Amino acid sequence: MEKTEEYYKTLYKDVQGKWVVLSTFKPDTNVGVLVENLTAEIAARSSEADESLFATFAVFDKRPLTGRGKGADIGAIVAFFADMDVSDAGHYADNKNPRMTLAELKSAALGWGLPLPSAIVNSGRGYHFEWRLDKPFIITTEAERTRANLALKRFNSYVIEKAAEAGIKLDSMGDLARVKRAPGSVNHRPGQSARPVDVVELEPNRTYTIEVMEGFKPSVSRHRESQAVLNETGPSWDQVVANDPFIKHCIANARTITYGEWFAGISIAARCGNGREHAHEFSKLDPARYNARATDEKIDETLKVGGAVTYAYIREELGFRGVDEDELASRLHSPLDFGKMPEAEIHVLRTTAYDLGSDRFFDIPTMTTRTNA
Repeated sequence: MEKTEEYYKTLYKDVQGKWVVLSTFKPDTNVGVLVENLTAEIAARSSEADESLFATFAVFDKRPLTGRGKGADIGAIVAFFADMDVSDAGHYADNKNPRMTLAELKSAALGWGLPLPSAIVNSGRGYHFEWRLDKPFIITTEAERTRANLALKRFNSYVIEKAAEAGIKLDSMGDLARVKRAPGSVNHRPGQSARPVDVVELEPNRTYTIEVMEGFKPSVSRHRESQAVLNETGPSWDQVVANDPFIKHCIANARTITYGEWFAGISIAARCGNGREHAHEFSKLDPARYNARATDEKIDETLKVGGAVTYAYIREELGFRGVDEDELASRLHSPLDFGKMPEAEIHVLRTTAYDLGSDRFFDIPTMTTRTNA
């Protein structure tokens, strides 16, 4: 407990008053927490529920009002991290990664040219290596946001590339609003014993400048996909999830959907902002069938196709008729349309109708009319 308190206290010491989001995936819950209250909140939540807890690593200036927050709202990054999902249990990638102890993994990481980590967290079935910045990289402009986003992605791609050379498959973790298992919580998995998420090494004074971390870049670009996959200004996945009946159906029935439905969901997610990450999150909803390498291959495959999945295809080829039961979706071309519209416009379209005869707007929820302003 003492090491967990020191971990959070030193990680966020220069960003007091900012926010992170604590999340569970099943059920899907998201709670904004001030960084100074994080240790106590995690301890309380871990004792109350049989759910794994995840937390955003970067911080928000304001408490996110919906979901886990977006990269566009991140106010600062305090560190870089890599999800070394390799342990002596050999869990990751259908147990195809080589079995490695922590000592072997640390030695390998140094051999890849990585600096000594500031902290190492045992996630229960793997390790998170962290490299802390000497001072928070504060984001106040779009240029700074782009710089931070690119630095994280390049570092992440560098680690993945070096690991792949050693026969190790790691997951992609390079987006601003990325969540990871929260130290001090418990790793729960169906049918398996619960395991604590513990800080096993902590060197808070071992820090690096943002310029040093920006020096880690993949030798060959892994960004083969369209720019929408890497660009946070692409269609909003959160808005698609909140509004599209097909994706809602796929998420609610992730363990039983057909291959065709899964592939359509991957196609939609991959074309949103930070699409590769969202496609993996979508695929992971069914842990029994999830495979990182296969998902990457399918993302590349779907992005070679000319256009996005349409509602006509979802109705006729996949046989999902829920589209016709949604007044707004039934009038759109593709689920991606939800991600391209401002939230306010979606609200108006869902709640307001216009009567040409009386030149009045009709407010559907309140059953009242108002004049055309």
